[in-house]
Amino acid sequence: MEIYRAIYQILSEFEKQMDNENFDWDAISPERLGVSFIRQMHVLEMLSEAKYIQGAVMQVGTDGTVIMGNNPRLTLSGLEYFYENPRMQYFRMVNSSNEKCCMKCEKPLTD
Repeated sequence: MEIYRAIYQILSEFEKQMDNENFDWDAISPERLGVSFIRQMHVLEMLSEAKYIQGAVMQVGTDGTVIMGNNPRLTLSGLEYFYENPRMQYFRMVNSSNEKCCMKCEKPLTD
């Protein structure tokens, strides 16, 4: 399930950043996704090959740095997959219920 969670998080971030001019790559860093660097690269590559995302270029530079496209975006197919796939719906439901639970559990501040 870890890979589907990473896919959900990546597609979710691509959807959130549709209005941004510059994509924030830190939002889908391996640390934030909770996966290894290699897994992050493989997931991005799979999403790109499936035509769910576009403009994300994965290359390793001579100094070992990763160069990613400066204008990546979610495709219509990616948006459909994100909203209609049962696994993505499951993660959306889990995230939603976690947020509601956290809001219910927070105690109001009192003086």
